[in-house]
Amino acid sequence: MNDTTIMPSSTATKNVELAGSIQFTFLAVVYILIAIIGIAGNSLVIAAVALCRKLQTPTNVFVVSLAVTDLLSCITLPFQAAMFLSTEDSRLPDGLCAFIGAVSIICLVGSIVTLALIAFNRCFLITQTRKTYSWLYTTKMLFLMTAMAWLYPTLVLVVPQVSGIGQLGYSPSYKACLWNEMHPLAYVSDILVAITFFFTFLIIIICYIKIWLYIRRHVRRLRTHSSIKSNNTEPSHLEDLSSTQEQHTDTQVGSSPHGQGAPNGSTVDKKRRPRSVSTREIEITKNLFYVVCAFFVCIIPYAITLTLPVDPILDLLVLYASVPLMFNGCVNPMIYAYKHPTMKVVFRYILKCRVGEIPKPSKCLRRVLSAKQVPAGLGPRINGMNDLRNSQQASRATPPVDHLKKDYQRTDSCA
Repeated sequence: MNDTTIMPSSTATKNVELAGSIQFTFLAVVYILIAIIGIAGNSLVIAAVALCRKLQTPTNVFVVSLAVTDLLSCITLPFQAAMFLSTEDSRLPDGLCAFIGAVSIICLVGSIVTLALIAFNRCFLITQTRKTYSWLYTTKMLFLMTAMAWLYPTLVLVVPQVSGIGQLGYSPSYKACLWNEMHPLAYVSDILVAITFFFTFLIIIICYIKIWLYIRRHVRRLRTHSSIKSNNTEPSHLEDLSSTQEQHTDTQVGSSPHGQGAPNGSTVDKKRRPRSVSTREIEITKNLFYVVCAFFVCIIPYAITLTLPVDPILDLLVLYASVPLMFNGCVNPMIYAYKHPTMKVVFRYILKCRVGEIPKPSKCLRRVLSAKQVPAGLGPRINGMNDLRNSQQASRATPPVDHLKKDYQRTDSCA
């Protein structure tokens, strides 16, 4: 009787272990596939912004920062997959596992903060004037904002755990490199992450609600002035951006009449004209809103499972919920490739190895292309010859002009 009761329990234990090993193998394969797609896609985003001058806008500074966080997060996934397949004797070293956990935390929380910065940027861009936008989003401020997105998770989540308020490294519950959930102070990190999620989510929602309300009022204003817009004396509200405006501020301050009796071009009329929004700005804002929606769709299942009590089966559910969370690292390039008109074109040229045909190439790309066209050592000589030729042409063109001036003065004095 004892044998018959012991055998089923041992068999059940073997079945649970076998199922667990199969599930962890499946998760490891999925993680590696996500890593391959994410590394390729985010590298493509960074290369596109670096090669195309039209994409080098203040908003895309945050887009590149988000791509870097996703890229680093995808680079850590093969190590996490190795932990799924490892045993107690074949795990990664504690120092390396702690480093992988720190990078994962910085990238995950840093991407959330970056999404909040993107939402605020779009809200400020659309609802404020071009002058105010240019005043705030200078090169220095862009650097400080981007640095804040990286320093916040480092100082708030990583440094305290290194100092003893928690422990970075292997998590026995999830067989992953993050932080040890068994540590007595692990709840501090959980609370800090929850607070960060809540406030960034609140900022994003408020910003996009303000954008939606402003655009709705703008559309109503367009309908109200539809009869005036039909006249050719005033430019259209929905005029696309010029290349110069896209390069510097990625925005447009349009013009619309505020009073019918005010003359065209008057100072009073320009001051009273409401802020205009271009169709391009609306499309870019919608695309970035898709990025935010994709992020929260991917993170919500994981956030819900974290609220569940500690249990082996529920811990396995947390691991499955982490798959869409990790997949978010490769979904953003797909959105850009499908929705962003300029980035879609640049992607196509890069993938076809026709980088020289990218429209509006950046300074770096122009230098590389010019260096390839001019043989090595002939560049300075050719430039010197061109300068000499230009100076000779200028010196030849100057005397006739002076001579004409003197003749004109003579005739004028004679008259």
